[in-house]
Amino acid sequence: MKFPFRDEFTDLFRHNRSIWWKMAGGAAATTLLVISSSERTLSRQQGRVTLAPGTIAIILVAAAILGACAAILLSLKDVVERRQATGQRVNWLLQVYFGKGLASLLLCAVTAMAVAFPGIIILFGVMEL
Repeated sequence: MKFPFRDEFTDLFRHNRSIWWKMAGGAAATTLLVISSSERTLSRQQGRVTLAPGTIAIILVAAAILGACAAILLSLKDVVERRQATGQRVNWLLQVYFGKGLASLLLCAVTAMAVAFPGIIILFGVMEL
């Protein structure tokens, strides 16, 4: 069985060794953003909202994972653009998501909302427990 995006992912990790640093930076940046925005929101609530430590951990881990995924997606977009510019073969799905300009941006936004909506529902379900 052939991995569908094998060539693109090989380029992602072979040509760009700093991808691990980008993933760590994305994870740290989103986690810090969530912490700072939560601090401001909770300070306005004046102690009326209390979160269980487990819920806080889930939120911070989810933020770190999303940040690392965002870094991978941005780097993958660069790989697709580089491969298209040199005339190398690019998987059709990656072309649709990363190589079609505004149409790709709209498709990514719709996909992000479709993925995030169930996640938000699950998160709020966990927070009420």
